[in-house]
Amino acid sequence: MLRRRKRGLALVIVMLVMMVLMIAAFLVAGNVSSALDFASARMGNQAARAAAGAGIEDALCQLKANWNWSAGFSTKSLPTTGYTYAVTVTNNVGGKSGVVAADGTTVPPGCVYLVSVGHAGGYHRTVALFCRSGQPLYRPFTFAVFGTSVASSAVAFTNGGVVDALGSASAVSSGSSASVSAMPGPAVARGAVGANGSVLLSGGAIARGGVYAAGNVTVDGGLVNGSVVANTLTLQGGATVAGNVRAVTLDNPGGTITGTATAHTFSNSGGVSGSQDQEVVATLPVLLAPPVDATYRTSNSNTSISSSFLPPTASSTAVSETADRTDGQDGTTSSGTSPDLTIGDGQKVSVSAGTYYFHNVVISGSGRFTVANGPVVLYVSGAITTSEDGGFVNSTGVASNFQIYSSDTATIATTGAPAISLSTGDSLSAVIYCPQGDVTLSGSSFVGAIVAASFTDSGGTPIHYDPALGNLTGTLGQTSSSTSAIVLSWDAH
Repeated sequence: MLRRRKRGLALVIVMLVMMVLMIAAFLVAGNVSSALDFASARMGNQAARAAAGAGIEDALCQLKANWNWSAGFSTKSLPTTGYTYAVTVTNNVGGKSGVVAADGTTVPPGCVYLVSVGHAGGYHRTVALFCRSGQPLYRPFTFAVFGTSVASSAVAFTNGGVVDALGSASAVSSGSSASVSAMPGPAVARGAVGANGSVLLSGGAIARGGVYAAGNVTVDGGLVNGSVVANTLTLQGGATVAGNVRAVTLDNPGGTITGTATAHTFSNSGGVSGSQDQEVVATLPVLLAPPVDATYRTSNSNTSISSSFLPPTASSTAVSETADRTDGQDGTTSSGTSPDLTIGDGQKVSVSAGTYYFHNVVISGSGRFTVANGPVVLYVSGAITTSEDGGFVNSTGVASNFQIYSSDTATIATTGAPAISLSTGDSLSAVIYCPQGDVTLSGSSFVGAIVAASFTDSGGTPIHYDPALGNLTGTLGQTSSSTSAIVLSWDAH
C-alpha cells in the first residue's frame, strides 16, 4: 500500500515537472516569436527609411539639374528590392514670402521642402528635408532703371521721357532670404529709378516711381512723383517732387517739394510745402550688381538660326562642332568666344523659347530679331547695336519672355561707345542686365527693366516698368543650374 502511494506521488511530481517545462517552453517560444517580430519590424522600418532616403537623393539630383523642379515622384521602385518611395516637393526658390506645404509646414523664400515616404512590405517611414541651391539667385529687376556705376550720371534722361509702372504704384518688397539676394536691398516703389552714382532728369523728364541714388540727383524742369533719397538733391527750372525728400544736402534754387524734406544741410530751401527736418542723413550704400559670367557654352539653341546669320568671328574660324551641326556654327569657337549674330537690312530672324549665346549682335536697317514665344534668354559677350527701323521685337508683349544678359564692359567714357545701343521703332518688351557696360536707349517705348553701368535715354523714350519683374530671379548667366545643394534640416520619422 505504501509502495503504491509512493508511485502515485512520483507520478504527480513528474506531471508537475512536465507542466512547468511546457510552460517554460511556451514562454521561450513566445519570447523568440516576439524577438523575431521585433527584428522583422526593425528591418522593415530600416528598409522603409532607406527607401525614403533614396527618394530624397533622387529628388536632390533632379533639383541640382533644375532648381525650378517641383513635379516630385508619385511612386518609384528601387530595383531588385520591391521597395518604393513617393516624394512631394514644395519649391519656393523664386518666392518672396513663405508658402505652406501640404502638411502645413511653412517653406521660406529661396528654399525647397522635400517629403519622401518609403515603403518596404507593410512598413513605411518618412524623411523631410529643407534645402536650397548652393548657388545664390538674385532679383536684379526691382527698379525700372538702375545704374551700377558710382560715377556721375549713372542714369541720365537728357531729353524728357517718362518712367512709370504698369498698374498701381504700390511697393514691391525686395524679399531677401538665405538664397535669394534682392538687388537692391530696401523695398522701393514700382517704377523707381535707382543708381549707385548720380541721376539726371532733364528736359521735362518724369519719374513716377521716385528716385533712389547713393550719389547726387538733379531734376531740371521735370517731375518726380514719389520719394527721393539722395546724397545731394538739386531742383531747378521749376522741377517738382510730389513726395518726401531725404538727402544729406538739399539745394532747391527753383523747384517745389510737396512732401516733407529731411536733410542735414539746406541750401536755397524755399518751395518746400511740407515740413523741413534737419538731421544727419546717411547716404545709401553702393548696391551689389553681380557680373554676368562670360563663359559661353556649346549647349544652346543657336542651331535654330540659319548659319547665314552667324559668320565666323574674326578671332577664330575654328569651332567645336556638335553632332547636329556640320557647318561649324554651333555656338562656341576654339578661342572661347561665341559667334556674331548679324542681321542685315530687310532680313528676319525668328526664335522660340531657348537660350542663345553670341559675341556681337548687329541689326541694321529694317532687319528684325523676333521673339515668337518665350522665354528667350540671350547672353552676349560683345556689343549689341540695333537700328530704329528694325531691331528686337517681342511678339509676346511680356518682358520676362525676352531676357538680355551682357558681360560686355564697354562704356562711353572708355571706348566711346556703349555696350548696348538700342533704337526701337516699335515698343519693345524686355529686361536688360548689363551691369559692367553702358546702355543707351532711343525710339518708341520700352516695357520692362534695365540694369546698366550707366544708362542714357536721349530720345525721350518712355519706360514702363512691369511689376511682375520684381519676382524674376536668375543666376545672372553664371550657370543655368547649380550642381550643389545646401541641406538646411533633415527629419526622419
